[in-house]
Amino acid sequence: MVARLLPRQLNTETISGTCKDIKSLNGSSPSGLYLINPEQRGVLAVFCDMQTVGGGWTLVLNQISSDYFSLTDSHCSDLVRLTLPGRQCELERIIPCSTEILYTDVYGNPFLHASINGRSYWPALHSTASVPVSVRYLSGSLSGTTYNIEVNNRFHWGHRNNYPRHEGTTTGILNYSKCHHICWEDVSSSIRDRPFFGISCPSSSPISFCPTHSPSYHFPTTARRGGSFKYRKWVR
Repeated sequence: MVARLLPRQLNTETISGTCKDIKSLNGSSPSGLYLINPEQRGVLAVFCDMQTVGGGWTLVLNQISSDYFSLTDSHCSDLVRLTLPGRQCELERIIPCSTEILYTDVYGNPFLHASINGRSYWPALHSTASVPVSVRYLSGSLSGTTYNIEVNNRFHWGHRNNYPRHEGTTTGILNYSKCHHICWEDVSSSIRDRPFFGISCPSSSPISFCPTHSPSYHFPTTARRGGSFKYRKWVR
């Protein structure tokens, strides 16, 4: 995958607001490096995925190294290549104007896709108290259903016992009697879980229970609590 600037982007007055805008203007735009100007407050260099699930995605978190990053880390980078780990700079301009979120593994396979109000999600990420953020899953076993995820400055995606019990039973993915936090992304400095395993799950429990993008997706063993699962977070 070759990252490149489109010629028209050299004129900052014509730079589109988001990766989604670029995709809308030119459906054949390739994935790669682009300049965007979200909320018209200055140009940013970002990586846009123009193929996955319709394209138009901005890379906001690249969890690909042994270090652990989150959307609210003090240090940031312009994630202009898929080989750069960390979080994208100036997310306070990117996330609030977003309406969808997508998680993929490093092979580009999506495993979670939901609509979200970015203007609610962004401040919740900085809250010391848990904030319910309404999301609507757009694919997978929970497609079309709306849930409140729990979000604060330690948990950037999570459910506490609010999946329908039959989901775990019919898929055989989760033992509800032993695991009580499911589909959990813990970014607290003391834990920093790789998504998405349950809290208080015995070591013999299955790997993960999340509304995966497709029934065929299976989390690797590195997605266990304390594991090294590599993933990416995108918004549009």
